[in-house]
Amino acid sequence: MSDVIFPFGPPIYISKMGENVLQELDARIEETGGKPEFDASGQLAGRIKKQTHLDDVISDTVKVQILNHCSTFYEKTAGVKIPLESIHLDSIWSNIQEAREYNPIHQHTGNFSFVIYTRNDLEDLSVEELQDNEYDNKIVDHDNQKPLAGLIELFYGEGNWMNWTSFTHVPKRGDILIFPSWLRHTVYAHYETGKIRISVAGNVSFK
Repeated sequence: MSDVIFPFGPPIYISKMGENVLQELDARIEETGGKPEFDASGQLAGRIKKQTHLDDVISDTVKVQILNHCSTFYEKTAGVKIPLESIHLDSIWSNIQEAREYNPIHQHTGNFSFVIYTRNDLEDLSVEELQDNEYDNKIVDHDNQKPLAGLIELFYGEGNWMNWTSFTHVPKRGDILIFPSWLRHTVYAHYETGKIRISVAGNVSFK
């Protein structure tokens, strides 16, 4: 089941990846972790130490699954189908976000960008648990009074009393989000020592 939402104008696609895809991504992340030849941390916006290139290690099967979701997103927003051979996976990488690590506000290249969540140790924590320290208390969506620690937030437009300018998502294993690559977004730090959030992100272009 997939859905396209329009929280503030530009569309955002939300769906689920199959467990077979998640298991392969788990294996590839473990395989590339700690190896200098796969290190991507110096080439990405994130203040995250453990980021690795996955371009050359994921199977064609997983790539096709990702491109299928991008094709569905395109069809649901543009109203026409786009063949898979017209969508190119430009880049794909993993992020292992530990306590106090974050992604500042940034944009991507390409036409669509995506993020797949393979693990989030924070997803079952209550609001009280997430904010049980002096740092988390300061990271709050004041309009809705909900915690932002460890969440992704996307931004668009100018704020006023008539419209929303941001959208937040609580990541769970298997979630895939796709959005226009130019859409600004950030990933907030969390402060739960020993807990991690793992995602796989990437960009696609239309040929």
